[in-house]
Amino acid sequence: MCDLKAKHYLCFFTLVLSSQSFALDIASVYHEPKILHLQQDQKADIHFTLSNEAKITLKIFDDRDFLIKKITMQGSKGAQKISWDGKDMAGKIVPSEAYHYAIEAKGPAGETAEYDSTDITGGKTVRASNVAWDKDKSVIRYQLPKPARVIIRIGIQNRGPLMQSLLDWSPRDGGFNNEPWDGMDASGVINLASHPKLDISVDAYSLSDNSIIVGSSNSNIQFISNMTWTKEKRIVKQPHKKKMYAHSQQTPETRSDLDIKLVLANTPKEAKDGASVVKGFVPIRLEVSEKDQVRLLDRGFEPIFFLDGIYMHENEMGFLPVTWQWDTRKVKEGEHFITGNIRSYEGNFGSATLKVYVKNK
Repeated sequence: MCDLKAKHYLCFFTLVLSSQSFALDIASVYHEPKILHLQQDQKADIHFTLSNEAKITLKIFDDRDFLIKKITMQGSKGAQKISWDGKDMAGKIVPSEAYHYAIEAKGPAGETAEYDSTDITGGKTVRASNVAWDKDKSVIRYQLPKPARVIIRIGIQNRGPLMQSLLDWSPRDGGFNNEPWDGMDASGVINLASHPKLDISVDAYSLSDNSIIVGSSNSNIQFISNMTWTKEKRIVKQPHKKKMYAHSQQTPETRSDLDIKLVLANTPKEAKDGASVVKGFVPIRLEVSEKDQVRLLDRGFEPIFFLDGIYMHENEMGFLPVTWQWDTRKVKEGEHFITGNIRSYEGNFGSATLKVYVKNK
């Protein structure tokens, strides 16, 4: 050992150099392409540099933070590349969705390094621009400044009802995007394509920098339904303070809009032009899908009813099932459209429309 005073500083300097020589860093991380088109046999290449040789593990997670792929290799000092073919641990092609990755490295002396930008990038509000409805091409056009999760809601202006959630927090690339829409409401009852007061809302939040979008453009998020490997979940390293209406903080299973429908509580005895014939006081029941009931009751909600796009009734405190007693004596005889909306206190919405024919005489 360095027991002489003259050698003390030389020993200390040697130890510092030794510790620095074994320091392990992962830097200059990026991937290409940003969208992986599996039908073109593409692979996603993750590039990075190592400060020293190490065993490398690439981990890929889905939006729930479940591990879906792990690739291990030995890396030397300098530039590295790991390719992912868009398949999971069972060798199956993953659903079209956005995935994020982390890189772990372990050196020969036990030193470690990790890259994971999931918690420190993404989740920020992204404002879409140039939103337009192209009726001739039946597409909604918009532009994003960066890759993001997007929801498109279609309603009627001037505090009218929500009519359709066309896109439900699905990943989209930055730049110009086109979403096909047939012009119909969520229930397929009303064609809104030429409605003079159509209101199209495009909301989005950014994906993290380590996100890879896989496959074609789905309107809803999808997950691997059967994981045959040992489940592993990514550890959140930087939790964020809970915010109201922050969809990026909601779990993928609970951030989506709601699946609801309207039904007549009493079975109609007559139909006309595909619509149930009603008269007098008519109980309209708003039903919520079983999969959405628990989170809706936990978060609280307001049910709202519209007649031909005009506000009619709401409950400040929602409960299930919801029934509205509609007095048809106050409307003209003929065809009418009842729209029910649900608005949860965490910003999740639902819409359904029912066509009826009023005949009080």
